[in-house]
Formats: sequence, structure tokens, C-alpha cells
Amino acid sequence: MTAAVASPMRDALARGLSGLRRPRMLWLAWAWLGLVAFVGVFADVLPFLDPNDIDLLNARQGPSPEHWLGTDSLGRDLLARMAFGARIDLLVAIGVIAIGGVVGCVLGMIAGYSSRPAAVILWLADTILAFPALILAVALAAFLGPSLPNVVLVISIVAMPTFIRVARAGTLQVRDRDFVLAARAYGSTAPRIIALQIWPNIRRTMIGFSLMIAAVAIIVEGALSFLGAGVPQPQASWGGMIAEGVASLTVAPLQSLLPATALVLTVLALNAVGESGDEATMTRVV
Repeated sequence: MTAAVASPMRDALARGLSGLRRPRMLWLAWAWLGLVAFVGVFADVLPFLDPNDIDLLNARQGPSPEHWLGTDSLGRDLLARMAFGARIDLLVAIGVIAIGGVVGCVLGMIAGYSSRPAAVILWLADTILAFPALILAVALAAFLGPSLPNVVLVISIVAMPTFIRVARAGTLQVRDRDFVLAARAYGSTAPRIIALQIWPNIRRTMIGFSLMIAAVAIIVEGALSFLGAGVPQPQASWGGMIAEGVASLTVAPLQSLLPATALVLTVLALNAVGESGDEATMTRVV
């Protein structure tokens, strides 16, 4: 009897502690993302060394008063390259959401609201989804050539079908509700209904999903840069820094470990924030 009573109490206590830890972890995620965004935006203003300044006499040095995080195999300051690499990943994430996210959301809402263009839109999404995402991204990046705009375009193309699917699913849940039917009865056009009735009701879900896709975009950019198909040298990117440090991993492990750690923390933070948005949306719906 005592064990039967203690078990629910332990479960309740575990849920309570989990509920207390979750806001703290969420604040840490927001703090990390804020730091990455601040450093990426103001990297030119902050007192960093030139990220492309080569100093072979100080190559592969550990942390020092002059180079706080050490130097890479060419003597470039790792802290400066980490900061400017954060800018690259920030631009990639924002660009993918602005292109793939906006286009995918619009197409998804159109496909969910009207059955006529749905077949063509879903055929386009299924065609892209038929290819493994990373292989398709590498193939497109190799065809277009390594550059930051091409990386953003490639990842946007790969991410767009998932936005279409999620936006269409949300639209299908909303399109037959009373307020949509009322707007249709009053003579509102389809674009007006999509913009004023459907989008506000799926907006929170799409914003949370966009943050998760931003995390995936950063991973794909890192993979492309690691394979030499991403941001070209001498521009600093976290994926490129990881690739450069592999050859000297035993001698100067920080060259790869620091950008890898920053990349992992950023991805985890974006996922945490995105999942919290989804949970808030589900709680509001229930």
C-alpha cells in the first residue's frame, strides 16, 4: 500500500522538477541564441582581430592573452573566426526561413485551401522529397558552386517541401471552421481568407517549425562547408573551421572542437525554443 501511494507521489515530484527545469533550460537557450546573434551582427564593431590575418609563426597555438581561444593551422585567431562564423550561420538560417519558409508556407496554405493547385504543389514537394536531403543539397551546391547565396538557395530548396507539408496540414485543420466559412459566405476572396483567417491560426506553429528548420539549415551548411561545397575560403564558417581542424585534431583539438561545440549548442537551443513554441500552441488549442 505504501509503495502504491509513493509511486504516484514520485511521478508527480518528477513532473514538477521537470517543469521547473524546463523554463531554466529555455532561458539558457534564449541567452545562447541572443549571444550568437549579438556577436554575429556586431562582429565588425567588437574588438576582434582580423579573422583572415595569417601568422604562420603562431600557428596552432593554445589560448593566450593575445589569442583568447588560440589560433588555427594558419595562425588565424579562433575567437575572431568563431564570431564571423556565427554571422555566416545566422545569415544562412535567416535566408532559408525568408526564402524556403515564406514560399513553402504560401504554397502550403494554397494547397490546403484550394484543391485545384494542390496536385501540382504536392507533386513538386514530393519530387524534392524523393531525394535524400543531404545528397540533393550537395549535388545542387556542387552544380551552382560554393558561395553564401548559393548555399542559402540550395538549403531553401531542400527545406521548402517540409514547409509546404506542415502549412498544408495546418490549413486543412482550419479551412472548414466557422469563421472561415463565414468569411467565404460574406464574399471574401481566397487570398484574403488565407491572409486574414488561416495564417493567423497557423502562425505560431509555423514560427516554431521555422526555428527547427533553422537548426537543420545550420547543420546542412556545416556539412556543405565540411565537404568543400559551402562557404568558400577565406570566409569563416563553423563547418569550414571543423573541416580545417580535422588534420590537426591531435595537435590542436580546439580548432575543431570549438566550432563543433558552438554548432551543437546553437542547434540544441533552436530546437528547444522551437519545441516550446509548439507546446504553447498545443496547450492553447487544447
